Amino acid sequence: MLDSPHAATFNCRDGPKFSPSAVVPDFRAIGSFNWESINKPGLELKDLIIYEAHVRSFTRHADSGVHNWKSSAGTFRGFLEKIPHLLRLGVNCVELLPIFEFDETACPRLHPTTEEHLCNYWGYSTCSYYVPMQRFASKQEHYAAVVEFKTLVRE
Repeated sequence: MLDSPHAATFNCRDGPKFSPSAVVPDFRAIGSFNWESINKPGLELKDLIIYEAHVRSFTRHADSGVHNWKSSAGTFRGFLEKIPHLLRLGVNCVELLPIFEFDETACPRLHPTTEEHLCNYWGYSTCSYYVPMQRFASKQEHYAAVVEFKTLVRE
């Protein structure tokens, strides 16, 4: 089965294998998102202090200081909590490593000791460019990743 690369959301997965199906999202939840009349920062390229980060890696470790670690670690919501830390460092621009749906099981390599399949952690095999990774959401609703990603961008 080939999903539309223009899908807005994917369903949640039940098992370890990647088999998403495009779903019709709750457009009321997505469309009613409040951008709070924010403006673009207006920074010149020469003035950017860029921090490149992976959403999951940045907050996944227990010492990340994320509140509600069990539900927020490794998520857009957890990353949002770390924005004050980045600002204290002088960062004014964040470049996120791939945040769109990708197949984490698409790795042909095996662990040399356990011979278990390794995971495609970084996400450079995006399969849908408009669908934020559902596993980066702190909630399981179909629209949660979209709303949490928009909140991260807004802040």
